[in-house]
Amino acid sequence: SISNLTELYYLDLDANEIQDLPSTFGGLISLENLFIGHNPITTIPDAIWELTNLKALGLHGLGITSLSAEIQNLINLEALYLHGNNLSGPIPESISFLTNLQDLYLEDNQLSGNIPSWIGNLTNLWRLALGINHLSGSIPDEIGNLMNLNELYLFGNELTGLIPESFCNLSDDIYIDLSDNQLCPPYPECISYYYIGYQDASNCEYDENEFNCEPGNPEDCETVCI
Repeated sequence: SISNLTELYYLDLDANEIQDLPSTFGGLISLENLFIGHNPITTIPDAIWELTNLKALGLHGLGITSLSAEIQNLINLEALYLHGNNLSGPIPESISFLTNLQDLYLEDNQLSGNIPSWIGNLTNLWRLALGINHLSGSIPDEIGNLMNLNELYLFGNELTGLIPESFCNLSDDIYIDLSDNQLCPPYPECISYYYIGYQDASNCEYDENEFNCEPGNPEDCETVCI
C-alpha cells in the first residue's frame, strides 16, 4: 500500500491517466512535494489536506471546480499550483491562511469578484499569477505590501479603476503583466507602459492633459487608451 511509504518526500504523478487517488494518501506523513496535475481527476481526496508537511502542491490542469477549505491546514505550503482548472467564484479565502506561500498560481480558471485585500498579507510571495480569469473591480492597494514579489500576472481579467500608487513599493526588478483589462489612466510613473499593455479605457474618465505617455513612445497612448 502507498500508505506504507512513510519516508517518501517527493511524489510526481503529473500527466498520467489517473482518475482516482487512494484515501490512504494521508499516510504519507513525510511528503513535502506532491504533483498530480494534468490527470482526469475531478475530486481531491480529503486525505491530501492531512499532509501538513507539504511545501509544494500541484493540482493544476485537473478540471476541478472548487477547493476544499481544508487546504488552510497546509500551513507549510510554499508553492501552490491551481492553474488550468475550472475554479469559479471568488478567490478562496482559505488560501489567506497559507502565509508561507512563495508561488501562487491561479491562472486560467473561472474566478470572479474582486482581488481580496488579504492578498497583501501573503508577504512571502515571489510569484502571483491570477491571469485569464473574470476578476473585476479595482486592484487593492494591499498588493503594494508584497515587497518580495518578483512576478505579477493580472492579465486577461476585467479589472477597472486606477492602478494603485502602492505598486511603486514593489521591487524595481519585478516583472508585471496587466494587459487586457479596463484599467484607467493616469498610470503610476513607476510602471512601464510595457507592463500595462493594452487596456480598454473606453469607459474611463480622465484629463488627457494629465495623461503622459512614456517619453519616446507616443504609440503607447493609442495602445493603452483605445
